[in-house]
Amino acid sequence: MLSTGTIHGTAAGKVVLGGIAGILPGLFGIGTGAVLVPAFRYFFGNPVKVAIGSALVCFCANAFISAGIKYAQGYVDPGPAVPICLGCLAGSQLGAVINHRAPSRMLMLLFGLVFLWVSAQFIITGLKGMP
Repeated sequence: MLSTGTIHGTAAGKVVLGGIAGILPGLFGIGTGAVLVPAFRYFFGNPVKVAIGSALVCFCANAFISAGIKYAQGYVDPGPAVPICLGCLAGSQLGAVINHRAPSRMLMLLFGLVFLWVSAQFIITGLKGMP
């Protein structure tokens, strides 16, 4: 049986969250999922699989628009970007299958570990003063 859900919260709260999820990826290059999954889960109280699925829908629109802007600004190198995108498309299919089969607790643990590692790397690099 498929697990479905509705993102809880007020319309105003969702608009504010959407604004934040639009600004941070453009500013830092992080995916909207880095903002939306935790927000849907902890601010709006949704199950993690609903948070992940809903974040992916939001990501599609944001990524398309942001990529076009970054391309127009001259920040996209199509040479490596195109094959990486193809790999991402293939990998996303596998990720969706694993997500469907994996327990929610495992997904939350993996999400947290990835963020912990990335955060530590950025903090260490920032403290060293490296670009």
